[in-house]
Amino acid sequence: MTPGLLLLLVDDDDNDLTLFRAAVGKANLPLMVDGVSNGQRAIEYLEDPAKTDRLPDIVILDLHMPLKNGLDFLHWRQSSPFARIPVIVFTGLEDLGERRRALACGANLVLEKPLKFQELVELVRNIGSISLDNEKVTSCSVSHA
Repeated sequence: MTPGLLLLLVDDDDNDLTLFRAAVGKANLPLMVDGVSNGQRAIEYLEDPAKTDRLPDIVILDLHMPLKNGLDFLHWRQSSPFARIPVIVFTGLEDLGERRRALACGANLVLEKPLKFQELVELVRNIGSISLDNEKVTSCSVSHA
């Protein structure tokens, strides 16, 4: 039996990680979730030599975090050995410009964070079946205002 998908959730809100893990449990799928609190921790996670035998299948990424935010992580990922790991951005923001920047920086998909737990469970159930396109716009700009 295969161990299922390994998801790396990158979010600075501990409640979001707890809810995501609960949704994975409720979805009753063979998914494992590791969590880190920001883009810098995600980079360290991916570059950890102890993890080379089991890298995440998908990264679930928040955009607004301390140290390195989601756009910083996406910018780093583009020229890293991990560029082929699909990234789904979860955001609570309705800023279309920021969503476009995330896609331009290599996100495979940008989704609005579900407001209801059952919606999150359904989204988790669909993660394994999402078709992710690796051909993206190549003009990624990260600005720190």
